[in-house]
Amino acid sequence: IGTYHYKSYLSFSQDSVLILKRYVPVYGDSTIITCDAETLSQSGSYFETSLFGLWAGSGAQRTNKEAHSGIYSILLVREHPYGFTVNFEDAHEGDRFLITVWTKNNRNQAGIVAAAPNISHLYELSTDPDPSNVNWKDLSLNVTIYKGFPSGEIRIYLWDYGGEPVYFDDLTIRRFKSQWFPCK
Repeated sequence: IGTYHYKSYLSFSQDSVLILKRYVPVYGDSTIITCDAETLSQSGSYFETSLFGLWAGSGAQRTNKEAHSGIYSILLVREHPYGFTVNFEDAHEGDRFLITVWTKNNRNQAGIVAAAPNISHLYELSTDPDPSNVNWKDLSLNVTIYKGFPSGEIRIYLWDYGGEPVYFDDLTIRRFKSQWFPCK
């Protein structure tokens, strides 16, 4: 926000000091969105979430072979590697997303992804590093939309990039909306 030039009498040179103002997000509002794979849309293509009007994709991958809670979970395989896809079209700088999901048979081959339409603007991947994951374990990803983010859209989804069958259940997205305020 400012530059001050000065002369140094010790080194007989001229230099400058740059004054910066740091902005930090302040979170006053949060929304918790859950999806437990139990309820599908009428077409069977989407999972119902706890937020009215927000749907999670890939309902066709629902299975009753394994479940962390309830009767159903989602099974991702090589032919269908994406699931629980949720789009937010109103993401703003400073917004924070804390995403958690339960996973089984995930031997460091699948994770949570948060991405912008142009992945050079935002791409975060969380994986499970435990190669012996045969029981249900939780995965999480914490993403903050940076200041100057060029797109209002962010997509959150699960990705089985290894191709081996992986189960997911009980997706939770906690969204913190922010306003930027200068530090004092």
